Order: sequence, then structure tokens, then C-alpha cells
Amino acid sequence: MLAELAGISPWEIRFLNAIRPGQILPNGQIADDTTALEATLLSVKEEYDRNPKAGIACAMKSAGLGCGVPDFGRCRLRVKNGIVHIATSAACVGQGLGTVLTEMVCDVTGILPEFVIHDAADTFYTPDSGNTSASRQTIITGEAAIRAAMQLKTALEAKTLAELEGSEYYAEFENVTDKTGSDKPHPVSCISYSYATQMAILGEDGIKLTLGSLQPRSI
Repeated sequence: MLAELAGISPWEIRFLNAIRPGQILPNGQIADDTTALEATLLSVKEEYDRNPKAGIACAMKSAGLGCGVPDFGRCRLRVKNGIVHIATSAACVGQGLGTVLTEMVCDVTGILPEFVIHDAADTFYTPDSGNTSASRQTIITGEAAIRAAMQLKTALEAKTLAELEGSEYYAEFENVTDKTGSDKPHPVSCISYSYATQMAILGEDGIKLTLGSLQPRSI
């Protein structure tokens, strides 16, 4: 409605207002060079311009507890019967965390997915990783998993997975942010943000969805 009153397109009003690297967020934090809301909008522009009935929405989302709250991610990898088991109390409750952590471990180590298992959360063995809230666990526990996987990768340079039977690799990551009301000129309220633009095209065959999305790591 505002775009119509201003005589510009719904895409353009979002593009003009998109936060960009170097700009200051409402909390005083400076947007770093991973800020990508503009990029997600540009990724759908060509198709948006071809479809006069397209609807569009965009947003940015913080990840992690932030605002000075103690925030840890922890991960333990163990080799058992030739399989790498991922142990973390970051429960998988439909947000796909098990898949995310498996992909991270495989990406770092080069191990095929069939040799990696994300174990169900078990407080007897799995290290505490705080509350499960989708993007928080991807960033915080994901970073811990990457660090543990880097240890395993180093070990694999000298031995095979079979030779590492029974070995364990532990890592944690602390999300350090500034408290609300900090007297710093530009406090860091959150260490990472994600950006997405989604477009819905209304046509004779129903609705077609197009998504432009980025999740940069600002760690």
C-alpha cells in the first residue's frame, strides 16, 4: 500500500529500505559485510519484473540468544563401529537440526553421510547446548560441531576411521554479545543474521513460489 502511494513497486520499496553493510541497525549494531538482504531481493528481481501478479516479502532474522545472555553450543563426536556419532543435547524437534549437523560434519571431514549418525539427545552423555530454537542451534551448536569435526579431520590425516575406533572429539562455542543498554557506541546484540526474500506468483495453474535466501555466518 505504501509502495502504491509512493508510485513505486512493492519490490522497489523493499530494496530502498533494505539494510546494507556498514549501516546501523535500530539496536546500534553496525551491519557487517555479510549483510545480504539486498542480495536476496536482487536474486528474484528478474522473475518479479516478468510477473505483474507477483507478491513479495522479505525479512532478516537474528540467530542466538544475544543481548549478553550466556549462550553456549557444545558437541561431542565419537567413533563407534566405524561410524561417527554426533552427540549434543540440541534436540531435533522438526527443525532439521540432525540433518544440518550431519552435513556440517561431513563437509568438514569429507566423510560420507552413511558413516555419520546424529544420536538422539541423551542427558547421560550429550553435552548441554541450551534451548532448541531452530536458527540458534544451527549457528551456536553448529559452530561447536564444526570445531569438533576439525579435530576429527586432523586425526584422519594420520589414521583411518577404523583405526580411530573409540576416539572422541569435543568442542564448544560461546556466543559473546553485549547486554541490552550497553554504553558501547555500537554494541553487538547478535552475532549472526539470516536474510530471505520470497515471491509468490499467482497464475492460472495456482501459486508458484520463488525463494532467495542466505544464512551468512558472522562468527
